[in-house]
Amino acid sequence: MSADGRIWCWGRSVEGQLGRGHANSASDVAAISTPAGAPVFASISVGDAHSCGRSSPGEIWCWGDNSDGQLGDGSKINRSAPVQVIGLSGVPITLTAGSNHTCVLLNSANAQCWGDNSYGQLGNNTTTDSTAPVTVKTSTASLTGVVDVEAGFVHSCARRASDVQCWGRNATGQLGNSTQSDSLTAVPVSGITSVAELALGVGFTCALLGTGGEKCWGDNAFGQLGDGTTTNRTTPVSVLSVSNAIELSAMGLASCVRESGGAVRCFGFNLLGQLGNGNTTSSSQAVTVTGGLSATSIGGGSSTQCAVTGDALVCWGGNSDGQLGDGTTTNRSTPVSVVLP
Repeated sequence: MSADGRIWCWGRSVEGQLGRGHANSASDVAAISTPAGAPVFASISVGDAHSCGRSSPGEIWCWGDNSDGQLGDGSKINRSAPVQVIGLSGVPITLTAGSNHTCVLLNSANAQCWGDNSYGQLGNNTTTDSTAPVTVKTSTASLTGVVDVEAGFVHSCARRASDVQCWGRNATGQLGNSTQSDSLTAVPVSGITSVAELALGVGFTCALLGTGGEKCWGDNAFGQLGDGTTTNRTTPVSVLSVSNAIELSAMGLASCVRESGGAVRCFGFNLLGQLGNGNTTSSSQAVTVTGGLSATSIGGGSSTQCAVTGDALVCWGGNSDGQLGDGTTTNRSTPVSVVLP
């Protein structure tokens, strides 16, 4: 997103997720097609094949794949330009796009989600997809006191002042409640408090602690929990050698942290170079991204990681659809600069 609120996209667009008014993938960077009446965006979030933006007045606009209702416009029609989400019960403060569902934090400290609900990832005690926002619940009432919400592949989590609550798919323990049973409503993560940030991948969850450490839980087949093993965990375990993290980012089967000095360290699946350390060997412990990055923010897609450094944007990992923005479709195991217009 540029300083003037315009959104620039590149990569796969078979479902229209680049927002350019067509469904052609592209390795060049270009602004989305903003319809008449659409606002300037304050933040954006990208899912598997859809994208959403939040305006300063508190509107949500989405575009791309809508096969499960994840655009929230009351339909299941794909859109190659932004359409406005309908039926929000308050003003959205934060926005998060999961694989095929979307969630927002409202100014009422409640959370609402819409889209795919195959495993209860909308948190409304059903498995029925919704083309408009529904309110996340506990087993007895609406989930309250939410300060942030994150949508993953087929699960979601909310951060509150004193705990973390998750809901949806739990086959690998990604809900963190000591079980592997799916939950259609929010359940508390075991033994974790004072969380500053959450990041959700495919089948796993990570939390940035107030101390600068990190804990993760769920699927660990490729070491994406960072605890030095490949053992799945149904409750949080500490990430090794991470003590001064200030930002998290989760990709499909890998995750990264930004440290206080600007270095970026990643762990997990690395077949496409998404750990950024110059090879394609997966790692169950954090490895440092090459190039001496001094990053000010990080963000990831399903197999791609990006970082803002100075006035530049660099990315690494999978690039089959041009999602690194370097004008090629070549995977990169070290950071390359996005060619900005």
